[in-house]
Formats: sequence, C-alpha cells, structure tokens
Amino acid sequence: MTGYTAKKVILKDASGNYLIPYTENELPSQTNNSGKYLTTNGVTASWNRIETITTEQLNGKVDKSSLAIVNPMITSYRNGTSGYNIWANGFCEQWGYSTVITGNGQDTISLIKTMEDINYNIIMTADYKDTGYKTYRVHSKTTTSFIAYGYGTGSSVSGIYWIVKGYLAEGEY
Repeated sequence: MTGYTAKKVILKDASGNYLIPYTENELPSQTNNSGKYLTTNGVTASWNRIETITTEQLNGKVDKSSLAIVNPMITSYRNGTSGYNIWANGFCEQWGYSTVITGNGQDTISLIKTMEDINYNIIMTADYKDTGYKTYRVHSKTTTSFIAYGYGTGSSVSGIYWIVKGYLAEGEY
C-alpha cells in the first residue's frame, strides 16, 4: 500500500476493486454503538442493531427437530476439596480428597451423591509431598461408595484426589 499514510483505510468492493481511501475519522464512531454491528451498502458505512426474535415468533417457522439439545448444568456444590456438578440429564461429576491412605492400605470413600448403578468412572491421583511412588486401584464399589487400595514405596503420599463421573440415582437431581 504505497502512496497512503498509516491513517488511511483502503476498502474493496465485492469485485475486489479498490475504492476511494477513507481516513479513519470518516468511519462511523463506535461510541454509543454497543450491541450493534458495522455494515455498508458499498458506499456508506453505518451501525445496525441486531434484531431479536421471541419464542412465540419462532413457533411454526423453525423445525424444532433440527435444533441441538442443550444439557445445562442445573446445580453445583463445592466445599473445600470436595464437590459436584449435576447436569439436567442426571449426569454428575463429583470429587473429593482422602487422607487415610498414606501407607499400604485401603480407604472407603463415601460419595456425596448416590449413583444410579456401579457403572461409573473413577479417577484417582496421589498427593505426593516428597519422593516414592504409590499405585491406587479400586477394590470394590457400590452406588454410595468405593474402596480405594493404595500400595507402593515411601511415605511421602499425604492422600489421594478422586473424581467420579456417571449418572445419578433417581431423586438425586
């Protein structure tokens, strides 16, 4: 873009032809144009408001079967290192922290919310403070708890973080 200063704006038309350069002060101001978009008819640039439409205006005009189904989160709870998120379809992720398993042994982890069945996923991560290693596995599980078993070397583990993901029992959401 030779021949123009840095304060010039070059516009092209739909065919790619260059239009007369405008200075930045000739473009519409953004001041007091919140919620509007910039448009042009090819000659004049202006701000237009986005039109809104009500649900009543959509009735009969939109094929509702083609719309995506939204699954919003309906409730969330957090208390320190534990909590849960529940979605409208009953899916839940809940989490917590157990300090019991520091050596080789097991701990019964009580779930905050009751699960629909035992077909939920469990993820566990050791909370290491120094060296050593620990391996954790699920020994058994019910709809209200699971038993985490830890084994390995070192005493540097101060506990485990856990996450459970699955569907809740009826009445839990």
